[in-house]
Amino acid sequence: MTMTDAPLLPPRVWHLDADDCYWIAGAHCRIWMQARPSYCDRGNWLAHLDVIPGTHPRALHVNGADGWPRYYFDLERAKAECEAWLLKRGEVR
Repeated sequence: MTMTDAPLLPPRVWHLDADDCYWIAGAHCRIWMQARPSYCDRGNWLAHLDVIPGTHPRALHVNGADGWPRYYFDLERAKAECEAWLLKRGEVR
């Protein structure tokens, strides 16, 4: 999935795309996650954050300390944690 493939929709609504990736939109970003191979021991899901190109750093500043991508073992827990991150960062419109 690329930034141009997914329309900007309100957060807290998860979508499943043709590549079997779940994604959710924030005001200035999108979070998407995909299943990892069954032999991986760091987590069953890997969540990625993409900041919308052209977003001013004051609107949403993300750096290495934010810890993206993130690994999760449980899909529902992953979704809840990503939604909490969006809320904490003021990305919920």
